[in-house]
Amino acid sequence: MSGQLRQQAHAMLTEALASLDVSECECVQLGKICSLLVGQSCQMRQNVAACYNNHLRKLNSSQQQASLVRQRLAAVQEQRSLLETKLHVLDKQYKSCQEKTSNCTECQKCARQITSYEVNELQMKRRHAIVHEELTLEKARRVHV
Repeated sequence: MSGQLRQQAHAMLTEALASLDVSECECVQLGKICSLLVGQSCQMRQNVAACYNNHLRKLNSSQQQASLVRQRLAAVQEQRSLLETKLHVLDKQYKSCQEKTSNCTECQKCARQITSYEVNELQMKRRHAIVHEELTLEKARRVHV
């Protein structure tokens, strides 16, 4: 009887060792899979960070381009306004000169001075508006940075 018990115990031990070996192989495979997944998650985090940095760079670039476009637009609008003012003053001057041909040179001098004053006033207003907008943008950037 002890021989049979030994054989049964030996068979059970062999079976347990085989089961343990299978479990150990599964653990090793699961460990490899975990290592692979950890590596992939680190890679994904790095990719997300790179995408975010790229997004921020493009956002800042587009904001700078928009600011430049606004400045160019303001300059063009200022130039247009100046030209319209000059045209208006010259029209007045021309009409005035037609009415008073004897005082034409004095009218031209006065018209030039008036034009100069009006143009300078408009330039100062436009420059003030541009500087004010730049100040506002700079304050906004500093708040976001």
